[in-house]
Amino acid sequence: MIWDPRSEEGKYVRDNCKTLKEYITLNGLHNTTHFFDILKQMLMYEPKDRITATDALKHPYFNSLNSQSDISR
Repeated sequence: MIWDPRSEEGKYVRDNCKTLKEYITLNGLHNTTHFFDILKQMLMYEPKDRITATDALKHPYFNSLNSQSDISR
């Protein structure tokens, strides 16, 4: 997002909003790098550049979730 930090909206954003990374806590289950990578690929504006559902399921982010659930059983 681009905003003028001197405007009322910009001041609100600066004072009240956090980046996604500041909100995310993954409790040490797996590397946040995988999470941000798949999120970036899923949010690509151009559909042709966006990750497909099939490819997303093969992404290391989900592999790490599956391996963590296997460990906790």
